Amino acid sequence: MLDSVLIWADKNRGRWLEDLRQWLAIPSVSTQQSHDADVAAAAEWAMLSLRGIGLTAELISTPRHPCVFATTPASLCPAHAPHILFYGHYDVQPAQIEDGWHTPPFKPTVKNGDLIARGSSDDKGQVHAHLAALLAWREIASELPVRLTVLLEGEEEIGSINLPTVMEQRRDQLKSAQALIISDCNQFAPGLPALTCGLRGLMYYQMEVQGPAADLHSGLFGGAVANPANALVEMLARMHDGQGRVTLSGFYDDVADVEEALRRQWRSLPFTDDQFAREAGIKTPFGETGYTTLERKWIRPTLDINGLWSGYQGPGAKTVLPARASAKLSMRLVPNQNPQKIATAFEAFIQQITPPGVAVT
Repeated sequence: MLDSVLIWADKNRGRWLEDLRQWLAIPSVSTQQSHDADVAAAAEWAMLSLRGIGLTAELISTPRHPCVFATTPASLCPAHAPHILFYGHYDVQPAQIEDGWHTPPFKPTVKNGDLIARGSSDDKGQVHAHLAALLAWREIASELPVRLTVLLEGEEEIGSINLPTVMEQRRDQLKSAQALIISDCNQFAPGLPALTCGLRGLMYYQMEVQGPAADLHSGLFGGAVANPANALVEMLARMHDGQGRVTLSGFYDDVADVEEALRRQWRSLPFTDDQFAREAGIKTPFGETGYTTLERKWIRPTLDINGLWSGYQGPGAKTVLPARASAKLSMRLVPNQNPQKIATAFEAFIQQITPPGVAVT
């Protein structure tokens, strides 16, 4: 049966591609309220696709974006079939052509055999691969070989805010699952699949540095008033030392050591810094001294600036001393690190290094 399904799936490649293109064209950017209707449209697209396969599918409302929830009718699988839970997400990160895209991010384009669009690899592409596989199986066989529960969320890119509540609400339908499938990672290299057994966690902050009550003229006030933009970049610069290490007190105290045997396995992988640099579009990798690039990516915690803005940013000159400056920061945490402990250390660090004349929230 499997061979027949695989042949059928391959014959319908163009059909699956066209379906995926439709889904990718929906700009389901969960972090921007201007795209709320698009996020809802992407959720409905997924729900209708699951219904087309024969599953019982619905939308579960949340305070932000809906979850798509689907179950297998009893008539569609053997009585004692294994229960499999499949999780994915249909929301995406913001994307604009100005970000460096060579083609519009929400106009899916095939180039050199690759489908280029926002969400094609995170996570609509992977989710759709499962949907297409299920539909191909249904079109060849009368029933599915497993009892499937599907949970797709629309808030993964903003921290899965409401997912725990939805899971608690549907506990009785989820708890009997014997396996969980998440296809939101990647294979290490062509022909070398990877079983991802863990990911770094995420902590996110937005800093607001306030100086004067309103923007001031730099010719009249410059040098006599604390500039929040200057203060912000000074604070940000103090968050790392010259070895690429985060300077928060206790940041590394609970970081778990990795066995040398595992490090040796990683060193045997087909990976080079030169290849990594080419793919990232950089001259050379950078990071915490004493660790390889893979170790920095996989087992070491980080603190990064994700956004930075202040003052006048239009064309030409404007001699403004800005009233405020802002930054978005993220920390990737690893096993044994306590998020609350890190948060307490971070907030204490900010209070300690805040220059006089400005306030930070």
